[in-house]
Amino acid sequence: MTETPETGKPPLTPLRWFFAIVGGMVVLFTGGCGLFYTGIGVYIGLVEGDDYAGMFILMGLAFGGVPASIGWLVWWAAVKRGRLPALPEEMAPPE
Repeated sequence: MTETPETGKPPLTPLRWFFAIVGGMVVLFTGGCGLFYTGIGVYIGLVEGDDYAGMFILMGLAFGGVPASIGWLVWWAAVKRGRLPALPEEMAPPE
């Protein structure tokens, strides 16, 4: 199996590519949702001075932060975890 010259690790399999893309999309969309609601809460709290600004901040963290961290975990598991470096030529199993 060929390895990438920068890392010395084998390339990603199609299944790992799929999970990396899915994890990245989850992080992108839920993270954007979380930033949107958190921004609304900060605006309402600082500019408007309303008491229910904390609700929007908690909604942003609950609906955006938790799923974004799960998506990041899926991406990390697909891209980083379990990809062992390629064996040197002298340690490779015989063919």
